[in-house]
Amino acid sequence: MQTIIKQIISLLQNITPLSPQAMFAERIDRIRKDVKISATSSFRTQKRNAAVGGKINSKHLENLGIDVILDYTADAPRLKFLCEREGLLCLDEKDHFHIQVKKNA
Repeated sequence: MQTIIKQIISLLQNITPLSPQAMFAERIDRIRKDVKISATSSFRTQKRNAAVGGKINSKHLENLGIDVILDYTADAPRLKFLCEREGLLCLDEKDHFHIQVKKNA
């Protein structure tokens, strides 16, 4: 039993935690498997963010925000549900949806 515990501890010590950006990308990938979406904007430089009228503290600047459009507008409720399930904020911006990590995440 002690040997198994030591092996588990050794394995856990070698696990590299995922970056917030990698975890965000995994969540978006899980959503994409269920709802057909296309990205219209993801990571932005400060210059690009200012040019498109983005907020000064936009999650796009940290690669923790993405704008998407739906292939089928009827999927909007499903998209919102999946985002909530993944712990993501989904904002309907009328011509696209903005998805980002929640502020306290």
